[in-house]
Amino acid sequence: MLIKIIRIIAVLFAVTAAASVLPRLYDTTFSSRGGRGHKDIRYSEILKDFIISEYVYSSEKSHTAGQTIYYDRHGKSYSRDSVDQLFLLDNVSQLAYEGRFPDTICGMAVTPELVSSEAFSQYYSAQPGLYYGLCELRDRKSYTSRSLEPRDLFRITPEGIQFIVCETNQIDEEKSRRFTTELTRLDFRFPALRMWTSPDKSVSEAIGYYVTDSKNYLYCLSMELSTPVVQKLEKPDNKNIRNVNFGKSSDIRALLITEDGDTYIQHPDLSYTRLALPSSLGKSGTLNGNLFYRIFTLPDRNRQTTFVFDRDFRLLDSCSLYYSPRPQSTAGVFKELLLPLRIGQTAWNGFYADWSPIKRFIWFNLILTAIALYYKRKNGNRLSDAFTVTDLLLVVVFGIYGFIGIFAFPLKRSQKEIVKSKSADL
Repeated sequence: MLIKIIRIIAVLFAVTAAASVLPRLYDTTFSSRGGRGHKDIRYSEILKDFIISEYVYSSEKSHTAGQTIYYDRHGKSYSRDSVDQLFLLDNVSQLAYEGRFPDTICGMAVTPELVSSEAFSQYYSAQPGLYYGLCELRDRKSYTSRSLEPRDLFRITPEGIQFIVCETNQIDEEKSRRFTTELTRLDFRFPALRMWTSPDKSVSEAIGYYVTDSKNYLYCLSMELSTPVVQKLEKPDNKNIRNVNFGKSSDIRALLITEDGDTYIQHPDLSYTRLALPSSLGKSGTLNGNLFYRIFTLPDRNRQTTFVFDRDFRLLDSCSLYYSPRPQSTAGVFKELLLPLRIGQTAWNGFYADWSPIKRFIWFNLILTAIALYYKRKNGNRLSDAFTVTDLLLVVVFGIYGFIGIFAFPLKRSQKEIVKSKSADL
């Protein structure tokens, strides 16, 4: 019995591996070529308008040719040379190298160094980060700035905060007590629901962790010379926090996504500005900053919208790129029929599982199930056996993946089952 249960687990692992690898191999083998290529959109500080770049390619006999075209949302076309002059902030290095960088941009005196220092880019997401159970709280003024190895790690339990010394794997009782006392003094309710810190080491040292307690109150937890520094923070419009992304510029301490999908900027003075953006739930976006603007780009199904804000986070303009759904190819139809499930991973949303429409693959799955049923009857497996039925259900649900799994790990009959089968035959 135990061996058969382990076998089912092995079959499920085989299903997962096949659903991760086979769709990629299929796409590599049968990927289509031709048509319209990649689109991008940028905001020109010179035009005060958007320029769209699109890579268009076409198949010509034995080779594929392509080129990038540039146009605005009114249909006016631009050459590559003219586009470079419309995006001075984006081409600072090249223009400075060629000696063509201007002394002023939009009436402001500039230098290449000033423009470069104001430019930044970061990804952000509404998806909460993963909590691995143990975290490092870097000290603002201590050894951690000079050492790669942490001295201790912490976790927040229902009873309080615990610091664990890495070298001995023992709890630092005194340090744990001091931090727990300070959190309790500010009415922190254990345990913590979510925790965030910046992936940038210097920012993580300076700010520490944003933590929501069991009552969804927001706190900032940091440390200075091993002394707890805890601050209870106001929440934006008293909304619960879904995710926190720490900023990469001096005017953005953090970018917060609330449970209803609203996006807020937390300034260095801890005040908030709600951004005029659509709901961020289920989305991952980008924030690009330069000397004049803060530019947010949010993708959606068959659409990508770019929002331009000034340095005071007032919305100036927005523009959407629409991507026409490609007509489904024969290869795409067969992919949904043969490979009903696709498993993968993204940086922001973690693991995902996408199913084809059930009407596409169910009939093929039933054919595979009939083949598996014939094989099992021929092999002498009893159809009333629970593990035989489980195998057939795996093929019905997962199709080719389940078919591969049950044959990669065949269901072996015990000696007792073999004897009983022979007796029945006699």
